[in-house]
Amino acid sequence: MARTDEVTGIVLAAGHGQRLRPLTDFIPKPVLPFLNRPLLTYSLEVLWRAGVRRIGLNTFHLGRQVRQAVETWAANRSDPSPSITVTEEAQLMGTGGGARQVWSRLGEPQGTCVVLNGDMVADFDLSALLQKHRETGWAASLAVARGGEGRIFMDSHSSRILGLPDRSGTFRLAGQAVEFSFCGVSLLETSAMAVLPRQPGCLLRDGLAGLLRQGCPIAALPSEGVHRDVGTPSRYLEATSEMLRRQATEIETEGVDLPPGTELLAPVLLAGEVRLMGAARLGPVCVAGGQTRFASGTLADHSIAYDARLEGDCRYQLQVGQVVLPLL
Repeated sequence: MARTDEVTGIVLAAGHGQRLRPLTDFIPKPVLPFLNRPLLTYSLEVLWRAGVRRIGLNTFHLGRQVRQAVETWAANRSDPSPSITVTEEAQLMGTGGGARQVWSRLGEPQGTCVVLNGDMVADFDLSALLQKHRETGWAASLAVARGGEGRIFMDSHSSRILGLPDRSGTFRLAGQAVEFSFCGVSLLETSAMAVLPRQPGCLLRDGLAGLLRQGCPIAALPSEGVHRDVGTPSRYLEATSEMLRRQATEIETEGVDLPPGTELLAPVLLAGEVRLMGAARLGPVCVAGGQTRFASGTLADHSIAYDARLEGDCRYQLQVGQVVLPLL
């Protein structure tokens, strides 16, 4: 299979984030702060670390905020600076139609396209996945992991996928299979990109499932690292707790003054221009950034805040500005 050395990244960032409302009525899900960074920057960083410098991205809901977050991220990268193309969808195109539209906007580049969800927490070695994908010699590979959602059936004796969800349920080839979940990362050659739908549709159901039906092999590549969906309040909190505990320092205050009597219970991350107006109890699991203010006596465990004012009982909540989302 002929390939170029260049890899193109496509980040899907057009969704509504319905299950995180009311926050996503005002802030698009890919821009929600996660450990004080816009969520989509995790996928962008995965591409950047792997040397991918040409990146396409789609937007729909509150697209201007997405564009601003991408431009800010790109402005802080150099040597060389990334080439970013943002495609604004006139209607929601889904993962398949969205990826195909971005690919077309980029000029249908030859070689490998890495398609990532822009609304997940990602921290994994894309270079290693690309190497495994190229070793298969196949047109498509999907990153998979144990647990989670998204039924991917992999041959127990090889990396070949035997089953994918399609519009009729799940299409299965014969063979002994092990079930994995899809990590939201696809590595697709030109022939695989060309089968994605031009109309709204799913990358798996309306694209790659058809490729599998035609007898074209697709690889399942178990991926180490982090690929966390944060599409519900409980998952958002679980991912925050997991990522905080991965950090070298479980209590990080980055120069924030702590009034006498303040109690910090790890893990805690305070950054930016956060201020405590008096003694407070923060943690376990507390993240604050921007110009967040804690009133004296605030209780903030399992609490995430950005540019917010907190007072009283602020446990199990995500607050951005004045908008609060319970995390129960």
